[in-house]
Amino acid sequence: EIGQATDLLEEMVRDPDMFVIATFSGALTPGGMDNGVRIMIERKMVDLVIPTGALITHGFSRSLGMHHYFASSEVSDAEYAEMKGNRIHRVLELESSLDHVEKIFHEILMGTNSERVHSSRYFTHELGRYLHETNLGPGILKSAYENGVPVIIPAFFDSELGLDVDAFDEALEEQG
Repeated sequence: EIGQATDLLEEMVRDPDMFVIATFSGALTPGGMDNGVRIMIERKMVDLVIPTGALITHGFSRSLGMHHYFASSEVSDAEYAEMKGNRIHRVLELESSLDHVEKIFHEILMGTNSERVHSSRYFTHELGRYLHETNLGPGILKSAYENGVPVIIPAFFDSELGLDVDAFDEALEEQG
């Protein structure tokens, strides 16, 4: 079945009239497998990427220079929480990494027009632009921005980035 899927992918990529939409879910980024998606974008194998918000959040974190660590099965989630760590299967991401993502995303949000409605495509484009302009590490969003590939997150508000937008909006409302 993997061979058949590979043949189908090759046929799609070689057909200039084919619009290739790639969807990704799961813990690809914490598992270190997001480079495959990045390479597909850079080699013009896909025209549109539809990932989960978590995949993009963790990928943005890595592009900023944050790290994921091996999580021991001997340490409980409660113990990791006390250490300000978040378990993602067998991988650990520090809360400070997600705090850094929120800080950068907040800066990007400050530059948006609050009078218009924004989509996940807009936010992922702006995050990719930030990575490109600051010449930070490789990642899905940076490659998508540089290659004109849209990234759309269907359940955007069910992710760390979506929660960051919500918190930003609430802060603006409180300021009046």
